[in-house]
Parts: sequence; C-alpha cells; structure tokens
Amino acid sequence: MLLELSQLPTGSRIGIEDTEKKYDYVTKLKEKGLPIEEDKVARFYWEEIISFCKSRGLEVVYLDSDELYEKVGRIQHWIFQLKNAKKNKPSVISLKRKREIYSLETEVEYIFQVEREKSLIERIKETKLDVVLLGKAHTDYLRTNCPDGIKFNDYAAEKPAELTEELKMDLKYSFGEDWFNPLEDISPLENGFTAHPETDPLIIPQRTMTERKYKAIKEKRITNENPDFIGTWDAEIPLNGLFEIFI
Repeated sequence: MLLELSQLPTGSRIGIEDTEKKYDYVTKLKEKGLPIEEDKVARFYWEEIISFCKSRGLEVVYLDSDELYEKVGRIQHWIFQLKNAKKNKPSVISLKRKREIYSLETEVEYIFQVEREKSLIERIKETKLDVVLLGKAHTDYLRTNCPDGIKFNDYAAEKPAELTEELKMDLKYSFGEDWFNPLEDISPLENGFTAHPETDPLIIPQRTMTERKYKAIKEKRITNENPDFIGTWDAEIPLNGLFEIFI
C-alpha cells in the first residue's frame, strides 16, 4: 500500500478508518480495571500509514468518531460491572444480568458495524478526499449498498504478502509469540493489491444478522412485516432466539 501512496501528488487528502484519540479510550478503560487487550497490530498498521503519509506531504483525514468510541467505552464499562458484581441470589440475579449483558453486547456490535459506518460515510461526504482507506467489511458492504453521495471511482483490496520466515521473525519480535492471524493482517509495507476483488459473500448476511439482533433488543421484533406468530427458541435469553413465522 505504501508504494501506491508514494505515487500520489503532494497535498493529496487520504481518509483513514482511524481517530487521533481512539487509543485514549482503551487506556481509560484499562485504568478502570477492564481486561481489554489493545489490538497492537491494528495500531501499528495505521500508525505506519499515518507516519508515511505525513512524511510524503499527504494530508491525513481521520474518518472515525471519537464520540462513538467513548460511547462504546461507557457500555463496556457497564458490562464489566455487571459481570463482576456480587451475586446475592445467583439463580435469579444472574439470569437478569445475562439478559442485560446480551443486550449491551449486541448494542456494542451494532455501534461498531452500523453506527460507525454511518458516521464514516458522513465524514467522507463532507470532506473532499482523493483516497479512502477502510476495512474490507465496510467497503464490501458499501460496494453492494452504496449510499447517495458516495461513488467508487476505483477499488482495490490489500493482498497479504507471502509470510516468509524472515517476516515471521520480525513480526514475533514486534508483537510477541501470539502476534496475530497471518492471513488477515500484515504491514502495509509488505502487502500488495488486488484490483476489483470479489466481494465477501458473508458480509451482507452478517450485517443483516447484526441489524436484526439490534432490532430485537430495541423493538422485540426482527422485521417490519406482520407475522402470524412470534416466538423464541432461547428460554434463557428470549431476545437472542427471537423468530417470526409467516403463513
């Protein structure tokens, strides 16, 4: 990726899926005692891109939302408190907590997948960018569900570099033995590009499932239609097993 970025003229505006303060909220949560593991690889990846862009006179535009990360932080803190609160009547209280934790975790999932994407789109619309760098989960979805005001002039996806023994040693030295899945993330310096790649067929079903789960916790429904029957297959957490039957 860095090779492609190096060919852009000075002053080009590069939008990235990151925020200047994203890691501040991780630090705050750790200070509150939450067992949150920072994604060192993702941080290294974006910091390498940001540093390179600035060194080449390219303008970095942060597209992510600090407000949404802070919102997620507050929810995660509440989940942590629920999971670690003392249980006077375990059989009764734990069930209530399980249901609340499920709803809160579903909300976090929705924020990361859907609310963040809506925020990213608004930032892209309001900023004049030459290049946008987003995760494949977002770009694949946007390619098939492109909102008004967004147009793809060209599209390419990173292709992970061959994982040589030398590269393995470098990565283990930087991130430790349990560094990351080699098929998913490698330094942008090492990666190549695939022009007009195939869309991941699982992206749309995964998004639909997240939206339905969120609708269930907010409205106790999963569609906007009029079903003949509404039920659940999960007696412990009914909203998790919600289903609708149409005859």
